[in-house]
Amino acid sequence: MDIRNMVEFLVKKGLTEDAIAKQINAHQSTVSRILSGRIKDPRASIALGIVALFENVQQKVRPGLEVVH
Repeated sequence: MDIRNMVEFLVKKGLTEDAIAKQINAHQSTVSRILSGRIKDPRASIALGIVALFENVQQKVRPGLEVVH
């Protein structure tokens, strides 16, 4: 799954672009540009923040399942 798909998943689970941005220490416009495809390869700190948030939300959606790296 790529970063854009992870952000789409987070939005489908009810997080706003602003909420995602605050969680990953980024601007809402950055999240918006990732969703629109204008940013395809975000800097490492943004990508890692999205992955961590995605894993956290995914674990809450599917409790009891461990994320394997």
